[in-house]
Amino acid sequence: MKKKTRLKIERIGNDGEGIAYINKRPVFIDYALLDEVVDVDLEKNSRGNFEGKNIDIIKQSPLRIDPPCPYYFRCGGCNMQHTSYFEQIKHKRNVINFLYSVNLRKETRKTKLNLTITSPIELRYRNKVTLPVQEINGKLEVGFYYKDSNRFLPVKLCLVHKMNLDLLTRNILDLLEKHEVKAFDNRTKRGDLRYIIARTNQLGDLQVTFVLAKPKNIETFISELVKDNPKIKSVFTTINSDTRSREFFGSKTTLMYGDLYLEETIGDKKLLLGPESFFQLNSIQAKNMYDEMIRLAKFKESDIVLDAYAGVASIGIYISNLVKEVYSIEINKEACEAAKESLKLNEISNVKVFEGDTLEVFKTLDIKPNVMIFNPPRTGLGSNLSEFILSKEPDKIIYGSCNPKTLIDDLKILSKKYNVVETTPLDMFPQTSHIESVTLLEKKR
Repeated sequence: MKKKTRLKIERIGNDGEGIAYINKRPVFIDYALLDEVVDVDLEKNSRGNFEGKNIDIIKQSPLRIDPPCPYYFRCGGCNMQHTSYFEQIKHKRNVINFLYSVNLRKETRKTKLNLTITSPIELRYRNKVTLPVQEINGKLEVGFYYKDSNRFLPVKLCLVHKMNLDLLTRNILDLLEKHEVKAFDNRTKRGDLRYIIARTNQLGDLQVTFVLAKPKNIETFISELVKDNPKIKSVFTTINSDTRSREFFGSKTTLMYGDLYLEETIGDKKLLLGPESFFQLNSIQAKNMYDEMIRLAKFKESDIVLDAYAGVASIGIYISNLVKEVYSIEINKEACEAAKESLKLNEISNVKVFEGDTLEVFKTLDIKPNVMIFNPPRTGLGSNLSEFILSKEPDKIIYGSCNPKTLIDDLKILSKKYNVVETTPLDMFPQTSHIESVTLLEKKR
């Protein structure tokens, strides 16, 4: 039997893990809290760092709580259910504060770091799910994967999903078995269905997409599904046979039933969402994020705004009545088409949508925006786009980030000409260590 090592947790890492030290070398320990004493098996990961596995808690933190989810310590989805929500939001602010102080001490010396904007709901907030389907002991199941592995974990209910999505999924599985639609087996390459993707809006309406490994007639199944579920507004299928691809959707997505878009509201504006359209997964918190952008930007009626990584142009649509013009850039074709339809629906004429890579499209636009809004993926802006932004010299930049590490990299470049005035952390994903934030940068005078 492997001998366990006893350690004391001295700080919490960026991803919510406890960190102890052996001879000044960090040991990363999932599910451990500050000041706890734990016994762990020491292992080295692929990067040569120590990790503590199979944790036994010897001295427990008073901040530790019993996670409400029965799958918690096995599933790789959530990683902060073992501590109170107050500690979660405090941690998210602390991460940004730590990264600023270590990596941007001079640049953020005068930056105001606000308290984390809490999510109005701590559970059942996620409005879209993508669930792999597998056959387990002769029955179809959906689920996730065990933490740090590709082993399938069947899950009946997920506490961060909207309840109607989980109920819909159970109904779908029953009907799939009735109609003899098989789960695709990656080992034998047999079967039909790889994923179920479902989205809901704040009214409880539903949009469903079935990701198939090969063409299959499932029209009878779909007819019964929509008959059982009158809240389903649309059903799509897509074929994706590439099991090595990280993409869920194939090259073509086909509408099988209902409307092309699911209608969502944010404030007094309406948004149309296709199955591939990006929109924040926490609908209520998305509005809070956009309101914080408005507060920081202090928009004027004369402002010309660039809105990059725009998705369905939700930010541009939301602020349209506050500014003169908005130029929204998005690389996903479906999202651009949905955005244009949303503009018609809202009778908005001062927002223009452009399809393509942000930097490449930006270079072609003969505009001089005085405010730029960015909400990039986890990879951030990158050095090329950041340098191009510096060459355009807008008065203000509003940076919505979902990754503090790439935010730091981008701010290092942007701070050559801009003051990092204010940052507000925002909890878009309760029960996880994911950190969103909104930062205001103003041109140096």
